[in-house]
Amino acid sequence: MGKSGGGNTTTVQKSDPWVGVQGPLKELYGMTRSALSDIKPFYPEQTYAPLTPLQKAAMGYSLDYASNVTAPAAAGFQQYIANTMTAPGEIDQNPAVQAMMGANERNVTDWLTRRALPAIQSDAISVGNLGSSRQGVAEGLAISEAAKRLANANAKTMIGAYAPTLAASTSAAGMLPTAVQMGLAPAEAMANVGGVEQAMQQKAIDEAIARYHYPETTLWDRLGKAAAIYSGAPVDTIATSSGPGGSKAAGILGGALTGAGLAGFLSSPAGVGLFGGTPTLAPLAAAGGPATLALYALGGAALGGLLS
Repeated sequence: MGKSGGGNTTTVQKSDPWVGVQGPLKELYGMTRSALSDIKPFYPEQTYAPLTPLQKAAMGYSLDYASNVTAPAAAGFQQYIANTMTAPGEIDQNPAVQAMMGANERNVTDWLTRRALPAIQSDAISVGNLGSSRQGVAEGLAISEAAKRLANANAKTMIGAYAPTLAASTSAAGMLPTAVQMGLAPAEAMANVGGVEQAMQQKAIDEAIARYHYPETTLWDRLGKAAAIYSGAPVDTIATSSGPGGSKAAGILGGALTGAGLAGFLSSPAGVGLFGGTPTLAPLAAAGGPATLALYALGGAALGGLLS
């Protein structure tokens, strides 16, 4: 409401909807009130798929494997590693190692008694020093050399015996994760198949939920489209549905109702001004006025509905 001119004249501007859509709008508002009072409750059934038998079996298998296989295997491997670490101090107790060390001792003894000491005695006789202190020193050095040779031979024997044990421990440490994973392969297969089954069950539940709410969601979708049409929105801004229930009649009705909204716009001063300034439509506006243009709009919209 506002004043115009210099006097006290009061101009009242009204923005009532076009008379052609007032009846449908009242009906639309009534349907909206009804829909608001008739909203469905939450979906009454379970909305998620439970674990499948295969998934439960996989879980049970994994727990049993962890308790009865993995845990004992880990404990045994730890003990094996501990034994490997203490092996150098105990490896001389191995019968095979003891046999090899006995062979080392015999070889060194033979060298000392059959070669080193006789050679020293022969030299002493040849120079007339038999039984001298020089002969005693030489024999002492030979005995010391024999002890050194025996120690070196036994060390090589123990290292040679321990090396395979260390290599076996290293190899076992590298293979343990693979062995554990292979043991879990049956559980993984069951879990994968069970997951597929569960996914299919979830799809069925989702479809049931969609069907349950379909009447309500489609009702609100239709009411929203009707409100857009009655308010004069262009056809290309209104989303259309390709789902069940679509028909040519609905397309014609939508086009006709859009034309009805357009007719209201053409009857307004803005519509006359717009189309009066358009070269192709100016003759129609001059000849028949907004009513003629509205009829053309209604016919074009209905034809568009037939062709869609």
